[in-house]
Amino acid sequence: MDATEIRKYWRHPCFPELGLFKARFTQHRYELHTHPTYVIALITAGCERIRIGRHKIIAPTGTIAVVNPEEWHDGETGCG
Repeated sequence: MDATEIRKYWRHPCFPELGLFKARFTQHRYELHTHPTYVIALITAGCERIRIGRHKIIAPTGTIAVVNPEEWHDGETGCG
């Protein structure tokens, strides 16, 4: 991973069952995978190209993406 890319995973004490993840990726990509729980992603800058199930989308800043448990998805940068 390039030095400008960051990732942080944590749990807030008030919500111990909720995993929180903040990242800034410019080159990193996720291969198809699933999670046992819901994933809710808020794109706060740039955009992401995401495949969720059979759908392929470009998610610009301000997009909220929801992935159901055990639904196949991937993700990568959606713009330069």
